[in-house]
Amino acid sequence: MTENPDNPTQPAAAPRPVIVDLGKVKRKRIKALKAGRGPLLDEVSETLEAVRQQLGGEAEGRELLPVVILYRPKRRKKGLFSL
Repeated sequence: MTENPDNPTQPAAAPRPVIVDLGKVKRKRIKALKAGRGPLLDEVSETLEAVRQQLGGEAEGRELLPVVILYRPKRRKKGLFSL
C-alpha cells in the first residue's frame, strides 16, 4: 500500500476507475478493441482524454491506468428459417 506524501500516517486514496459503457456491440468490434484498433478504441481514448481535461493540473505527470469497459454482446441474427 502506498502512503499519502502529505500525511505519511494515512494511506493514499486508491485511484477511482474510469468506466466506459459501450452498450451493445458486435463481436467483431470487441475483438478489434482487444487487439488495440477500431472505432471502440477511439471512443475509449476520447473518454480518457475527457477525464484528463476534467482533472486539469491533478493529472499532470500521472498516468490514468484503471479502465473498466462494460458492454453487452449484440445477439446474432438467426436465419430466416430457424425457429
